[in-house]
Amino acid sequence: MNENLKPYEPNDEEKKLIEALRSGKYQQAKGHLRIDGGYCCLGVACDISKIKGNWDHFGSYFQFSEDSQSSYLPNRVRYELGWQHPNGLTHIERRGSPYYNEGYENCFALDELNDADFTFDQIADIIQAGLVK
Repeated sequence: MNENLKPYEPNDEEKKLIEALRSGKYQQAKGHLRIDGGYCCLGVACDISKIKGNWDHFGSYFQFSEDSQSSYLPNRVRYELGWQHPNGLTHIERRGSPYYNEGYENCFALDELNDADFTFDQIADIIQAGLVK
C-alpha cells in the first residue's frame, strides 16, 4: 500500500452537507431544488448554506436567491462547497449506462442521481468519497 495516498477529506461545507443529507431532517424530492414537501440534494445544500438566500415560492416549487434557477446551485453556494459545476458534476462516468449521450457531460451530476432515485445517504457517500468535481 502506498503510504502517500490519503483518503479524501471533505471541506467544512461538504461535511455540513453530508451531515444534513444523513440527518433525516429533509424529505427527498425530484426536479427542483425545493418543492412543496421536499428538497433535492442540491436544495439541501442551499438550505444549510452560510449564504442566507431567500426561498421564493413559484406555485409548487421554490427558487433559492436571485442568481439561481429552480434546479441549479447558485454560484455562491457552489463556490462555498468548492465545486466547479452548478449541478454537482461527479467523477461517475455515464459510459455504458442507459443515460449515456454523446451530447452531454460524460459524467453524472448529483441532481441527476437524486432524480434517478439515489438516496440522500448514497449521495452523501459520493460527496464523502470526493467524487464531486
